[in-house]
Amino acid sequence: MVRNVLLVLNQTCSNNGMEIKDIVTSAISIITLFLNILFYIIIAPRIGFRFQKKDELFKTASEFLAFLSEINSYDSFDGIPTKVKKYCVSIKLLFKDGETPEELTNCMEKVYQMVKSRKNIETIEDIERWETEFRAETHTLRKELAKYTGIF
Repeated sequence: MVRNVLLVLNQTCSNNGMEIKDIVTSAISIITLFLNILFYIIIAPRIGFRFQKKDELFKTASEFLAFLSEINSYDSFDGIPTKVKKYCVSIKLLFKDGETPEELTNCMEKVYQMVKSRKNIETIEDIERWETEFRAETHTLRKELAKYTGIF
């Protein structure tokens, strides 16, 4: 059956000055064009969007960690918990469904609560103990963030 179709097609094409190989080449070109259009219209924007969001997450996490590293030098903690919360919300919005994984959420919440509790600490011993604990928590937070922003 297929052989008969090919013979008829070959005979028709020969009468028009075309051969089977010309038709096959044209068909392959059309299919390739269709696949390229499909890739650049549908697939490429999705891939680009993911890379863009990962880059945004990296930038936000870097700014957040830089901000946390400067906290020890502040005298007044008015408005600092609000800034920490702002960074946490910004990071959450970059994840699917606006929710970070549980480990990362817990780390961010611990850091937020520690910054919030710093406003009430007055004695030098308590401040030193807080700074040590805060460094440990920011280290844990950095490791958790690196799971989602790290390249290597």
